Amino acid sequence: MKNENAWYVISNLIEILLNVSLTFVDSDSCSQVDFKGMTPPPFIMDRIRIPVFHDIFKTMISGMVYHVIDRFKIQYSVIFDEKEGGYFIIGPYRTQGFDTEDSSKILSENGLDTDGYGNLLDWYYSLLPAVDVSKIQPCMTTIAEYRFPGSKILYKRIIDNPEAPPTMVPPYTASHSNEIMMEYLEEKYRLENMVLKAIEKGNRTEAMLAYKDFLHFEKTSGIYRNQHLMRIKSNSHSMNALYRKAAEKGGVHPFYLDQMSQKFFNEINQVSALDSLKEMDYNMMICYCDLVHKMSLRNHSPIIRQGINYIRINISGDLKLANVAEAVNVSPNYFSGLFNQEMGITLSEYVHQVRIEEAVRLFETGMTSIKEVAYQSGFENVNYFSRIFRKEKGMLPSEYRRLCQAGR
Repeated sequence: MKNENAWYVISNLIEILLNVSLTFVDSDSCSQVDFKGMTPPPFIMDRIRIPVFHDIFKTMISGMVYHVIDRFKIQYSVIFDEKEGGYFIIGPYRTQGFDTEDSSKILSENGLDTDGYGNLLDWYYSLLPAVDVSKIQPCMTTIAEYRFPGSKILYKRIIDNPEAPPTMVPPYTASHSNEIMMEYLEEKYRLENMVLKAIEKGNRTEAMLAYKDFLHFEKTSGIYRNQHLMRIKSNSHSMNALYRKAAEKGGVHPFYLDQMSQKFFNEINQVSALDSLKEMDYNMMICYCDLVHKMSLRNHSPIIRQGINYIRINISGDLKLANVAEAVNVSPNYFSGLFNQEMGITLSEYVHQVRIEEAVRLFETGMTSIKEVAYQSGFENVNYFSRIFRKEKGMLPSEYRRLCQAGR
């Protein structure tokens, strides 16, 4: 093949992007190719060797991109290059999951017994890479433009049917493909923005419903199918950043945004399983939503926002009325009246609430010394801390500590 180095680079890039083999096959040997160890089992090849690798492949026009689906729902993307005398093939691959019901139906359509071939078909499906359909066409276009510079690239989809001749879907142009991709991206970002707007409002119910729609879109469009863990981690880091910005718009102070963002940054890096990462993505969305609901200050006046931020950041310090008022440059009487009006409670009551929340956080993160928790929460007297804790939480600190330890 001409320009072997360029072809080597292209084939390796595509295999990295799609995690599926790219093979060049001579015209005379396409029915014998092993597809780099992914050749279908004999009972499949016996039924697709002629209709697919002879009847369909032999009708291909040089320079056109073909998407072939065989009668077992196995897929290939193919370009015939007449000058090279062979085919550039991405595949075999799948674009959806298969369960036992799917494989039973496919075997029945092909006149095969489920008991005899079901396990083998399921095993082969489990080997097939699941490919994001949105990436296949750009990769095939890259190959076609490399092999046929200056040509108009056309596409055709062919479905092999065991009960009828192959169905030929009319060719469509790259511009049409771009329109499909634009619709796909528009829907993706519309659903993503719904999640972000719900987080910005701190509305957990709305966020959960929007996230459910987004997950359904992921499942049906194949956004994360067969992606490596590191790529999905990268997406989780991106969502962490987007959720942080949404929470910032929701009125949360950067101090708390930084704490939350760093927490999930570390947790994402430590995840080693896809299922755990998906669960973390959901929890991350919920935590940011709750953070806005709990910490948003956008409905308060600038003075009260400054005062609350000062209290939260200096939780273990001296938070007497005079000190907080001085920090926001107003008189104690003015700040006290404004605080009662906007918050509905006194400053001392609010300080107690925030300090008990901090104590709860410390217990839940593994701190066991009641004296140390009291001190770091801003209470100098352990007995006073216990009395306030019981008032706020309905139990003593020691009882809450035992609950935390039992839940670990």
